[in-house]
Amino acid sequence: MYAIKNNVQLVGVVVDKPIVRGSEEGKKTARFSIFIDDCYYNAKGAKVTESQSHVLVAQGKIAVIAEKYLEKDTQVAVLGRLVNRNFRNSRGISKTVTEVLVSELLILDKLVQDDCEYYLSLV
Repeated sequence: MYAIKNNVQLVGVVVDKPIVRGSEEGKKTARFSIFIDDCYYNAKGAKVTESQSHVLVAQGKIAVIAEKYLEKDTQVAVLGRLVNRNFRNSRGISKTVTEVLVSELLILDKLVQDDCEYYLSLV
């Protein structure tokens, strides 16, 4: 059961090209967001569509791949874990953000939605 704790799997569309930064040790970190449309049918049989966005952080080799291949509107599937980060903004107000720390990244060719069903084809 330990392997399934704090495990996140998402399929979505990249919002913008990743922002990549290097550390003093030469390790790269890429930050990017994905947008996910989710749909279902409610109790009355009406189709309901909900949208969400998630901030993703990739490090090391995955950051290099994200920098090289990810563009706006690229379809991706990711596996990772949730991380909460606290910081103070420029006004001194404490903020908490939740990010997905990516452990696996799969770039998809097509994500076709057909009446709340998704069909994937790989690059």
